[in-house]
Amino acid sequence: MEKSFYKNLFLISLIAAFIFGCRSSKTEEQKVKENTDLQQLINKSHFIIEHQWMKPLRVQQISITNNDNYIKMYGDSISVFLPYYGVRQFGNSYGSTGGIEINGTYKNLSVNYDKEKEISISFEAKNQSEAYQFNLTIYHNKKVNTYVVSNQRDNISYQGYISMLDSIQ
Repeated sequence: MEKSFYKNLFLISLIAAFIFGCRSSKTEEQKVKENTDLQQLINKSHFIIEHQWMKPLRVQQISITNNDNYIKMYGDSISVFLPYYGVRQFGNSYGSTGGIEINGTYKNLSVNYDKEKEISISFEAKNQSEAYQFNLTIYHNKKVNTYVVSNQRDNISYQGYISMLDSIQ
């Protein structure tokens, strides 16, 4: 009787290992598909990133879920509207909103694909009074970390998600 118990336990363990083994390979296939879809989205340069968290350099993270914010990239153009909380190193120019606002083109675009984990994008953009360096890290689950360096403000980072840009507004 004890032999049949151990035999059944062994069979159940073997079946469970087989089921979980097949499940993990499906997950890998899903990751590859998600990564391919994400690469196509970025190659088209037609996407929007919306952030849920802002991480100023000198204070804790701040939720910006209910605030309008985005990075829209379409073709060779970019539209950025990000709230900012931090220290400005130089005087505020007249007419400035205090946030990071850009409508124009970007330059020095660099895209690096890491097949396993992430996509890194960096580019430069400027408005009338400031120049910015953007560094984006995009993961296969469409989560994005955005790091912004300004020539007049403290650095700041954001966390959010990337999606396809339906239309240019």
